Amino acid sequence: MPLLAGVIAEIYLSRPEEGGRRVSMASGHIGQVLFPGGREKDGLYTILNGIPLFPGKSTKVEIRFMAPEALPEVRAGAVFKMRERGQTVGAGRVLEVLREGDTRMMARGA
Repeated sequence: MPLLAGVIAEIYLSRPEEGGRRVSMASGHIGQVLFPGGREKDGLYTILNGIPLFPGKSTKVEIRFMAPEALPEVRAGAVFKMRERGQTVGAGRVLEVLREGDTRMMARGA
């Protein structure tokens, strides 16, 4: 099975009163993705529309994992938490899985 290299996802960045970030998030952000079952991965976020994401808003992103690995439980429709410094700051839903060697990843302008 090819290694999981990243995902395309719809994410929601929580507002401060929801326990989330106080500032926006831009492409190039590195944060943790926590999948059900406790699988946490460090990922580099690229916002697909190029516009910074503000707390309380949603957008589509590509998340490239720093260390690809086999994660068969991660598939389209899987939900995850976005974490920073041990705190949940948002949530997401996988739209598409990107496997290692998938040429679509770099074609998205990352």
